[in-house]
Amino acid sequence: MLQGYVDSISPNKLTLTGWIQVDPSGQPPALHFDRNGEVSGAAVFGHERADVVASLGVPNRVFTLSLDEPAESHHLLAKSHHVAAVVDGVRSPVQLGGRAYHQMMADFVTTASANSSGTREVILDALQVKESGLAKYARESAAAGKSGDLSYLASRWACAPATTQPSWAATGTSS
Repeated sequence: MLQGYVDSISPNKLTLTGWIQVDPSGQPPALHFDRNGEVSGAAVFGHERADVVASLGVPNRVFTLSLDEPAESHHLLAKSHHVAAVVDGVRSPVQLGGRAYHQMMADFVTTASANSSGTREVILDALQVKESGLAKYARESAAAGKSGDLSYLASRWACAPATTQPSWAATGTSS
């Protein structure tokens, strides 16, 4: 199976970056953005990521996929819209990884929370994070009367012990 991940998505959701496995000659697969079967986007490939080779032994290239219309968080999370790699006519979805997944989840929760009071807590409960520091902080924020803004995610994890901090937060960037 073809390996690769979308590592990040630009704030305007018009640019997706990541890495994709290449064939032994270094040729990358065709990449595009699939919106319920409609193909869009233009991919540009770059260098090989040494960390991917070292950890997985996979020849690869970084990619940047530019879109004409923004990707939508809820469609990316539901996998109805995704990056697809095509090799010999076979399409393989490229999964959201690392920061990209967390970016889209935070965006989705923020958007959903803006629509009705208490939505954030229901989503966190459904995701079974009741006992985590995030859920505790969400309850404290609700009790203090704060809005559905999730900008506290990065600052909350930035001061947490390294063992509880997600790997994407260690980069020092926030969604």
